[in-house]
Amino acid sequence: MSEDIKCKHCGGDVTIDVQKGIYTCNYCGSSSPLPVEELQQIELERNIKQEHIQNIKQKRLNKVQIICIVAIFSIIAIALIFTKLIIPGYKYNKATHLMKDQQYMQAQEIFQRL
Repeated sequence: MSEDIKCKHCGGDVTIDVQKGIYTCNYCGSSSPLPVEELQQIELERNIKQEHIQNIKQKRLNKVQIICIVAIFSIIAIALIFTKLIIPGYKYNKATHLMKDQQYMQAQEIFQRL
């Protein structure tokens, strides 16, 4: 709607100053007050744009939160795999080597802790 405003004097394109409630011609320099309906429309368009920007920011924030949650659960899963599979496997290998070296008591302690 604000694109429809033209200078009353020469028909040229205008620059709108919403704070002052006027528009100024880019060609002849004359200024005129903006119609109330036009001010209301501009304010409505501005509010719609701001609301749209807020929605986009919220969606991005939600995506970041989801990514962080997935990353945390992945780290926890890796830690569980490490503690349940890798460490016992390491301890088992160590106990097996102790058995080969005839250190049965130390090997038995490790096997009991598994």
